[in-house]
Parts: sequence; structure tokens; C-alpha cells
Amino acid sequence: MLFYDGVENKMRRKTFFSYGFVDNEVECSRTKNEIIFDVVHEPFQKQYEGMRFRSVLKKYSNNKIGTGIMIAKVGEDFKRFGETVLEKVE
Repeated sequence: MLFYDGVENKMRRKTFFSYGFVDNEVECSRTKNEIIFDVVHEPFQKQYEGMRFRSVLKKYSNNKIGTGIMIAKVGEDFKRFGETVLEKVE
């Protein structure tokens, strides 16, 4: 679920997983073609201790977008972990 928070002037996204957790995402940066979100897992998963996550939503064209994840250990820079590209077929 993607929505705009008018109070904070930021995009927010919630991703729901069938196996019982939710990713709460808040925009941390935005350009014309890309939004990057800070991700907080709910409930907290012990195996992610010491890790930070960001998700990316990127527009390639009017018919093509990409969504991906970035990960980093505390104190390190984020690195892209993977991306899925979706294309509208007419």
C-alpha cells in the first residue's frame, strides 16, 4: 500500500507478508524518478539485528518501474541487494 502523508509531506508504504510481518516504510529521499524509503520491520525479527534496510521505487518510463531493496550493517553504507522490474504490457 503506497500513500502520501500530507502532515509530514512524505510518501509512505506498507508491505504485508502472508507469514506474519509488515514492513513500515517512510520516504527518506526523493528525486524525479526515484523514491527511497527507510524500512522498519514489524514485529522486529531477531535475525535482522544490526542491519538497516531501505526500499527503492524507481520509474524507468511511463510503462516500466523497478522496486528493490538496499541493506547495510550499522555504520556501513547501503548496497543494493536486488531489483524487480515491472513493465506494463498493452
